[in-house]
Amino acid sequence: MKCFTTILLFYFYSVSLFSQVDSLKGEIKSIREKVIFLDEKKQNLKLFSSDDDYGHYDFTSPEFTFSRFNNWWFNTPWVHYLNYYQEYDREHKLKSQIWFKKNDSSFIKYYYLYNKNANLIQQKILRFDSSYAIDNYSYNDSATLLTSMSYFSSDPTFYYYSINLYDEQKRIIEKRNYNQDGESGGQKFEYNNKGQKLKILNHYPFIWVKIDDRTTGQKADKIGNDIVSEEYFYNNFDSVSKVNFYNEDFYDRNKAFLYKTELYEYDTKNRKKTASYITDTIIGTREYDYYDNNQLKRERLIAKNSSYNSLIEYFYNIDGMISKVNYVERDKTTVITFKYKFDIKNNWVEQQKIIDGKTLYIRRREIDYY
Repeated sequence: MKCFTTILLFYFYSVSLFSQVDSLKGEIKSIREKVIFLDEKKQNLKLFSSDDDYGHYDFTSPEFTFSRFNNWWFNTPWVHYLNYYQEYDREHKLKSQIWFKKNDSSFIKYYYLYNKNANLIQQKILRFDSSYAIDNYSYNDSATLLTSMSYFSSDPTFYYYSINLYDEQKRIIEKRNYNQDGESGGQKFEYNNKGQKLKILNHYPFIWVKIDDRTTGQKADKIGNDIVSEEYFYNNFDSVSKVNFYNEDFYDRNKAFLYKTELYEYDTKNRKKTASYITDTIIGTREYDYYDNNQLKRERLIAKNSSYNSLIEYFYNIDGMISKVNYVERDKTTVITFKYKFDIKNNWVEQQKIIDGKTLYIRRREIDYY
């Protein structure tokens, strides 16, 4: 339980409302980016000493890695890790990317193909052991995703196939998943008369039945079972005010139980004012203040029954980029400053992260243009 609580706190403090937008300028041909650690004693943050270069969750996807990295880079005194190469075509679409470890050895590569409408139709993932996975996508004439299929070289007998179904308003209402054994499950989506999402339900082509006094098992069922996963509520201004998250009930897996609730409040400009997270294990709240130009000014993190409450204050330069962060935790203030270097296209090519006056981390990238 202590380890689980630690992970929840780790997640709670790692996700911030602030996110700096990086709008690349010019005809980009390739980007090579790497984080450099200038002090061997100050390396990337790890939850456990045995964690990978990319942290406790290792490298799961480029999207998750970028999101997690930016959260820690701009909002805390710590960092995760980035080390990659990306190549683009003349239509600004990503052609390929390669990810590296700290010793610059590559461990995973991505290749992308598009149709004439610029829709992604194939993603190939090549791993360091030469195994690969291929994801294929198909669309209708409106560029709406209809199907996806995944194949894995490590197990040619296994495949994953999904079909998306839409209503007349082009809203997804059902996702059906299949594998080599047939239907494996899916999701269903419900909306209100305003088109707002109300529920996400997990669909299973079976029900759980009791085998004996101690065990249960799956029984195929024509109707199957729909178990609520997420439930959404809205205020009078049509902003999300509450989200309930559910898991399968431990004692009756045909039912769901509520394990987390998120509550949101907004100010008179419909900017998020508070976000509260409620579970059996941790109750936490984030409070937000803004500058007149709507940039985030201050973020308070309050965790009930925990001493890890903190305050983050943001300052910006004339270009709207983050220039300084005051990070306050347990009455200790850490001053984080950022320095930038730009190329002739006004894209940044270096970010220095300075902790209490000492430059500890450099985020450096080389950009080639057509």
